[in-house]
Amino acid sequence: MNKSEKKVAFWVLTSIFLPLLIVVGLAVFVEMTVEAVGPVEEAMKDSENPKYDFFAEVPNGDSYDEEESAHIYRVEGTTLDPIVKHLHSLQEPKAVSNRLPDRQLLVFSEELVTVYRDLDDESDVLVEVAPMRFVKEQYHPEIFMVKTNAFEKEPLDMPAFNQFRSYYTGFIEWNDRQYTRYPYYIEENRSSTTSIRNGSAGTRSSRGGGISAGK
Repeated sequence: MNKSEKKVAFWVLTSIFLPLLIVVGLAVFVEMTVEAVGPVEEAMKDSENPKYDFFAEVPNGDSYDEEESAHIYRVEGTTLDPIVKHLHSLQEPKAVSNRLPDRQLLVFSEELVTVYRDLDDESDVLVEVAPMRFVKEQYHPEIFMVKTNAFEKEPLDMPAFNQFRSYYTGFIEWNDRQYTRYPYYIEENRSSTTSIRNGSAGTRSSRGGGISAGK
């Protein structure tokens, strides 16, 4: 094969394989950038009955990586018990809290799931899914027993309490039953985002208080 033929062969091979490499590279990039969620949340997103509609996102501190964020879903026209039962059917929890008037917590291997009675519409339920990294870095270390008696024994190995920082206690506060003061994002159908830090959106308060503020 002379130099001219080699050159033609090179361009032919390039024209065939280069587009394939580009397509494969794009596919890998898309796969890497798709939001990674835990197995329970993935099953919730696939569920049609009940249907879990995305409602809000709580970032992990200064990180806005969705993989590290807690996600809140709304389920319309239901109560706590049927949703807790459905979550049981998705995966067997490692621990389940005592049944509280306005919430129940389920500890899974990769996620902490809290089912709330919605403050704005008691015919709806809110479901918060927090990955374990978020729980260990943001949740109050004493929230599960010392402060609330939600569990009979500690469900998680939490880090030591630090009196010089603020902690997260859930999307709905324990003491004053208001939406948390922690920064979070309301996304209507994931098309527009409103940052809530020290004000309110509609009837949803971001007032602080309770045990989330320091001690």
